[in-house]
Amino acid sequence: MEFREQKVVANVSSIGLDSTEDESTFRIPFLPVLNNFCGRRMYFDSTKIRVETGGIGIIASVTKNHLNLRSVSKRELIIEMFKAFGMKADVSAPGRIASRLISQMRGIQGCRVFKIPGVRDLLEAYGPQASFERTSAIQKIGRSDPLTGVPNFSEYEGLFIEPRESGPLKPEHVLTFLLKRGVFQVGLAFGCPHCELDPWIPLDDVATEVRCEYCGKIFLTTPQLRDRNWKYRRSGLFGRDNNQEGSIPVVLTLQQLDNVLSWENLFLTNMTVEPITAQIESCETDFVLLHQSYWGDTVSIAIGECKTRNEISDDDVRKLGLVADVFENNGVDAFIVFSKLAPFTTDEITRCGRAQSQYRMRVIMLTDRELEPYFVYERTEKEFMIRSSAVSLEDLADSTDSIYFHPKPRPKPAS
Repeated sequence: MEFREQKVVANVSSIGLDSTEDESTFRIPFLPVLNNFCGRRMYFDSTKIRVETGGIGIIASVTKNHLNLRSVSKRELIIEMFKAFGMKADVSAPGRIASRLISQMRGIQGCRVFKIPGVRDLLEAYGPQASFERTSAIQKIGRSDPLTGVPNFSEYEGLFIEPRESGPLKPEHVLTFLLKRGVFQVGLAFGCPHCELDPWIPLDDVATEVRCEYCGKIFLTTPQLRDRNWKYRRSGLFGRDNNQEGSIPVVLTLQQLDNVLSWENLFLTNMTVEPITAQIESCETDFVLLHQSYWGDTVSIAIGECKTRNEISDDDVRKLGLVADVFENNGVDAFIVFSKLAPFTTDEITRCGRAQSQYRMRVIMLTDRELEPYFVYERTEKEFMIRSSAVSLEDLADSTDSIYFHPKPRPKPAS
């Protein structure tokens, strides 16, 4: 064989992690079933790319002195993976809302502000058309005592949400952060002399004369300015009345999983899944997360159902269990995550236990007790014989077993 006809395999690996806000990636999980797809999308030749543990291998002529690669859409990559295993998947409307929320907060770690229960209380207390004053917002965020006004916020004083001067995090810092991220908008509420309602006017639109949002008539604002306080209203995604608050348990779960795994994660929010050839039922999953081990030789997938307070149903458990079975039967370690911002009931624990694999523990259960602290089991390890932290999906599944299915309560100190 002549020299110019010889072939080599060039291994290409990207340096540094992709941003969670990026919609495309060069990091391909070690799933050889994706070879043809990656060849078509990244190199325009389905026969010349091989997925490897340390990146991707490109089959090229020994005389070639440069290679051109194109990044691949994370969405298309995950959808193709489902397709390769006989399932049709796509991002749902709630998934697009959750994705936009993550983008609005500038990444999944920006969503850690929702760990603070007072922030969630504030969003629930005021609808998209309701306005409130700064003092009320700070009291709600701090869960202040209604009689003494003392905030119940000490547990979150060490939470990092953005760079700040030395000192503990305070409720007013949190409100400022939410304003910067466009969760709330400032304005003024005036009394309309025509319809006698109180239209709220954004700061940018305040003028000598304004139009009432309720009756459409113009009125003069200057007589009312001296006794007006700034009022706040939900804005951005939260300014829409489309149940976007349902995204909060999803982003909190993903944020905590990102803390735990901290390496090689790809995720999509809220996907519909339908059978092509796989033995599953049509269903939805609140997220899909792909994780590759540090050494690159193992790929795991986590699919999840995330609730605020509603119960995990039998349908949720059965349908996600069937999807997980498909991945496991094809050599991918699958985990099922059930999360809530409230405790699980006894019936829910029993239901979730049915999703365990015959051969391994794969169910992960998380509540606000695990989602609010920085370290996932920081609070829980005070009640059960487990570690306060975890570094893998396996760790989370093992701890779930020790908390719910074969409880190992920590002995109470002798009085």
